[in-house]
Amino acid sequence: MKRTGWMVVGLCLALLPLILFAPSGCEVGSADSVVRMLGIDFSGFYQGYGTNGTQMVVPPNSGDEVTLLNLRQNGDQLEVIDNNGIVFRGVLGNLVDQTASFTLAGQTTVGNSVTVSGTLTGEGTEGTMSGTWIEPDLYATISGKAVINPAPTGVVGEINISPSDPITLSSNQNTQTYTVNDTGSPPYTWTVGSSSLGHVSPTTGSSVTYTRDAANNNTLTVTDLAGRTDTVTIIQPSSGSSTNGTNGVASVDGGETNGTENGDGDLPPVPGAAAGVFYSIGGRTPSATSWASIAGVSGRDLL
Repeated sequence: MKRTGWMVVGLCLALLPLILFAPSGCEVGSADSVVRMLGIDFSGFYQGYGTNGTQMVVPPNSGDEVTLLNLRQNGDQLEVIDNNGIVFRGVLGNLVDQTASFTLAGQTTVGNSVTVSGTLTGEGTEGTMSGTWIEPDLYATISGKAVINPAPTGVVGEINISPSDPITLSSNQNTQTYTVNDTGSPPYTWTVGSSSLGHVSPTTGSSVTYTRDAANNNTLTVTDLAGRTDTVTIIQPSSGSSTNGTNGVASVDGGETNGTENGDGDLPPVPGAAAGVFYSIGGRTPSATSWASIAGVSGRDLL
């Protein structure tokens, strides 16, 4: 029994380093996480600059000194390998005016855990990293510069669809062209609220055409590479109905309507139920009636 007990203890001690030093990057991201695309790529080899020379961490980190970070970006996911071969993993925050916050987790060559947080900024082909380097017994700053892919220009943090006011499409197959301003990060992707009510073509680009397919209001949304969105409403009334201030047409049989007729052939609204005015077509015994609603007045008319 004593021998068996010592074997169990020995096995636990052998596994202890694997437990203590399991890669912290596994906790930062996973294969099931959703990758959010940004409008800039901060990938590059970051090195110290200025008065610090090649030193990136001030005061120096524990273990072998970190003088270079090879940053690789996939959407909002980050993987960094330092000059000592240590891997850090992390994530980018929202992008605003070519600057994004970031966090990284890793360790030093002596096994001390490290959390790095700060900002990454892109300007032209230059990327700048600045932030803090935190170990259990060390609080330091980190800074570096790298050559990156050219940063997009004109990013202001929002995108807008034009026209922005609700547009009315009265009949099926009616169309409307929409455009997005050029201050976002292309490509632009367009989606409709309900594909059974209408569709858009093409589904990407700065200008698209929306087509009504059925009655009931719909929405159109554009999303840019950085995840910014804008949405507009499209009014799609049913056949024979209208919005305030517009005209609709309804067919009726010949003869009187509502039991009475005016001498001039006009069909009066039903008392107490009218929000609009009727105009006869075809004289005193109309076969069709045009209905004009009164702008700003809501209610139901009866023919």
